Amino acid sequence: MDFSELINDLFRDHPKSDGNEYSNQDVARTIGCDASYLGKLRRGIITNPGRDTLLGLARFFNVPINYFFPEINPNNDMLDPDTQVSVALRSIGLNENESSSVQAIIDIIRGKKK
Repeated sequence: MDFSELINDLFRDHPKSDGNEYSNQDVARTIGCDASYLGKLRRGIITNPGRDTLLGLARFFNVPINYFFPEINPNNDMLDPDTQVSVALRSIGLNENESSSVQAIIDIIRGKKK
């Protein structure tokens, strides 16, 4: 799927509260780009939108940024389960002792008693 299809799907699948599609002007005004630029993206004339535009669209339509990069696996399946847990524990700000305690509980639950 190319960017124009992804962007058009956002407009179609995330309508205004009244059920109507947002206009290019509505979205462009909110995300800080030109409505004609957004129109060119939607028609596939511009095929490589900038970072700020993608971030703005993701925020406006309340979708994760990886919506625009479906080839990137958001579940980190490439990481082994222990690494996934470690990354998750670091991301929530646990100190090393807290992280070790939670990891020990997870290991017990998974049947990996240490």
